[in-house]
Order: sequence, then C-alpha cells, then structure tokens
Amino acid sequence: MNEDESERLILVHVLRQSKLEWEKDKRMRESLQKEIDAATEASLREKELLESMIQLESKRIEQAMRTVAVLCIWPLCLHSFTDRG
Repeated sequence: MNEDESERLILVHVLRQSKLEWEKDKRMRESLQKEIDAATEASLREKELLESMIQLESKRIEQAMRTVAVLCIWPLCLHSFTDRG
C-alpha cells in the first residue's frame, strides 16, 4: 500500500465517521424538535384552558357582585330613601 492509497483510506474513514456523527446529531435534533413541539402544543392547550378558567371566574365574580348589590346594598338604599320621607 502506497502513501496515496493510505491517505485515501484514512480520508474515507474520517468521512464515514463524520457522516455517522452528523446522522446521529440529526436524529438527536429531530428528537429534540419533537419534544419542543409537543411541549409547545401542551403549553398552548394549557394557556387556552387557563384563559377559559379566567373568563369563568370573571363571570362568577360579576355574578357575586350583582348578588351582593341586590341582597345587601340595594335594601340599604331603599331603607335610606324611605327614611327621608
């Protein structure tokens, strides 16, 4: 085996090794991207759920405030109004 052939074999070996490492890195990147995509999707679903929960709680608070106004404050206003006359 001469020097050129030996150099060529070394180069082929290095190229093969580089290709294997690149393919391994590519698989790892794809796997990580899938994990990121899944986490993003889960986060968006959770965000939508939390937003709907906020809306529901806001409606409940508004209803509670109306109830307080009707049951507590309005009678006081009526009492105050009737006391004047």
